Amino acid sequence: AVPVHEDYFAEKTAFSFHLAERKGLLELRNLSAKLYPPGVDPESLETNVSPVFGGDFYDKDWRALALGKIDKNRKGRLQLTVQSGEQPVADAVITLRQKTIPLPIGVETSAALLNPDILARRELADLRRRIAPFKDLLPEYKKLTLQNPFFSFLSFYDGFHWRDHETWGKQIDVKLLDEARSASKDVRGHALFAPAFMFAPPKCRSLNRDKLWDALMQHVENLSKRHAGKIKSWEVLHAAIEYNEIYNFVGIDSIPEVFRVARKSAPETSLLISDLNSLGEISDIPMTDLIELLEWLKTEGIKLDGLVLGVNLRRLDVAPQSMEKRLDRLAAKVGLPIHIRNLAVNDEDPEVQADMIRDYMLLFFSRREVASISLGELWEAAVLNRNMAFYDKNLQPKKAMQIVQRLVTEDWISNLEVKTDETGQAEITPFLGKHDLEVTDGKNTWKQEVILENSDLAVRMLIDLSKK
Repeated sequence: AVPVHEDYFAEKTAFSFHLAERKGLLELRNLSAKLYPPGVDPESLETNVSPVFGGDFYDKDWRALALGKIDKNRKGRLQLTVQSGEQPVADAVITLRQKTIPLPIGVETSAALLNPDILARRELADLRRRIAPFKDLLPEYKKLTLQNPFFSFLSFYDGFHWRDHETWGKQIDVKLLDEARSASKDVRGHALFAPAFMFAPPKCRSLNRDKLWDALMQHVENLSKRHAGKIKSWEVLHAAIEYNEIYNFVGIDSIPEVFRVARKSAPETSLLISDLNSLGEISDIPMTDLIELLEWLKTEGIKLDGLVLGVNLRRLDVAPQSMEKRLDRLAAKVGLPIHIRNLAVNDEDPEVQADMIRDYMLLFFSRREVASISLGELWEAAVLNRNMAFYDKNLQPKKAMQIVQRLVTEDWISNLEVKTDETGQAEITPFLGKHDLEVTDGKNTWKQEVILENSDLAVRMLIDLSKK
């Protein structure tokens, strides 16, 4: 704040802003000026400012571009020729009903809350106290996550880390994975190695280098083998940019070695590397570090099956436009399938939270390399920051969840009906996925499942109604 004169004159008054880091574009909306007496502490003043780096949450032009990319990257072409014998059938009615969503949607959920008996453990005392007033809702929580057909996969943010698994996770993990399989849910394991001592058993702090190395590799081998065939993919390494205690102690070679051990122990399992929040950091440095790590692992002969990017935004510092540029960098440098993990936005205003979730979902869905999205912990009673939850304490959906449901079950689903032209031909551009196709001329009907997998290649079908 600087002293200014109290009189303001038209065409003689201006605001000046000085950007510290580099030249750029500063956009201001709803600008107003208020007068306060001399000596007022600027920190005590209320503000409606929500500064965002690298974009604008109110950019309708960007949103239109994202929708255009969705049409390009998430839709296929189905070209049909309908005839009866050798004769084309005009005005045949073609109905297409989508059976699968074009992008797998999952959820990060609590292994402990899905197995309430384990909450009696001392290590889970904080979680037990937090959900105590709502413990009668735990069966509903299970229905909402583990048994909810909306989600095609699960990832457990507790119970499978080294420390959790040693102390209590191994008591419930087999049962939990069996339940997930019974519910037709894939599971992504989180995580074999997070290189901070807080994720390792307490005894690890007193081990020397060689013994800690051996303990780490044994843990990776045991857990990979224990759940081979039940866990579809593992986040082998998690948050190596943010945490480095263990690999600094035992040696950087431990990073490629955990991948080798996991590959040998569970050869049919997809092996992923998981990043905490490089995509959402205000600085580009973590993303640069992540790219360097990925390139180094490639030189070490490590084959990765995908990259998991955390997007748990406690602050709305980075707009979708800036994230899009970072995804462009990753696509150019790395070229791996990307899985968005733990998506959540912190805002006190449910409308703002919903709008932000919508725009981030649009961004990720518009990207061809994004292979899945998992939402963060759903339940307000289970999270430390209630503003980031998708369901309130009574397990009622917030507006952000309603937005997600609408996108996935309405906006991104194709239920189409068209007719053939006079030559018996029709072209449809539905979303990718599995569809039920029905063609009828009023007398004869053809039914078939159709799978569209590639937005660049058209699926051509010749349908002879005289044969059905």
